[in-house]
Amino acid sequence: DNNIEFISSYHQIEGLREVDIYIPKYNIAIEFNGNYWHSETKGKDKFYHINKTLKCLQQDINLVHIFEDEWLNQQDIIQSMLLNRVYKQLNKIGARKLRIIKMENNVAKPFYNNNHLQGYINGTHYALVDDDYIYAAATVGKPRFNNNYDLELYRFCTAKYWSVMGGLSKLIKHILSIHKSKSIITYADLRFGIGKGYNSIGFSFIGCTNPGYYYLKNYIQRFNRVQFQKHKLSSKLKFFDAQLTEWENMQLNGYNRIWDCGNAIYTLENII
Repeated sequence: DNNIEFISSYHQIEGLREVDIYIPKYNIAIEFNGNYWHSETKGKDKFYHINKTLKCLQQDINLVHIFEDEWLNQQDIIQSMLLNRVYKQLNKIGARKLRIIKMENNVAKPFYNNNHLQGYINGTHYALVDDDYIYAAATVGKPRFNNNYDLELYRFCTAKYWSVMGGLSKLIKHILSIHKSKSIITYADLRFGIGKGYNSIGFSFIGCTNPGYYYLKNYIQRFNRVQFQKHKLSSKLKFFDAQLTEWENMQLNGYNRIWDCGNAIYTLENII
């Protein structure tokens, strides 16, 4: 798009030294976060990334954070996401043209691994399809963090380089009907946006989680912190001291950590 102006190392966002890329036409900024330079031992603490996001939001700028390993290993998914943010997806289709199917695990796994940054998750899977092509999918299950709701939406994504107009709404309505559920909760990763799409289909924003972290080894790969809860460490680490904290034990074994931005929490309740 020759009408999009890109500004690198943009220094005029109030309260920030810079962001890597700023696109004024769409009020979007992009940060490419090198795992080494954005790790905790290099001074990027729990609130560094979320504070940068909030400072941008105060000026109506949506900041997208991309970790180094995501760009190296999942660049096609990142590119599709960014194209969607500037409304430049290569292909568009209306959900009304598609039918809903229940998707088996052996079909859901490759779809999510190829199209969602977090990959596959166990749950009950539904897809919007035309013939044998999957355009979008959603996965639900029992709430993992808040039992006040009937269901949790674990995943939603479209096939790369596709925009499915009305896709999320159609899938949610079907899921709630099939499961006879009166409430659903979901979480939007604040590294990629505040989840405005949920508001547009009737969800309510109820708050944010605290930032979470990933562990790093050799700065190439991030590991989910759940793998390294303290009660698991004695069998995972070469050196383990029960008197030390989880983080101290991880540092003792050469690990660093990197913080995310937390999640926005959305719910849909009192469904008739």
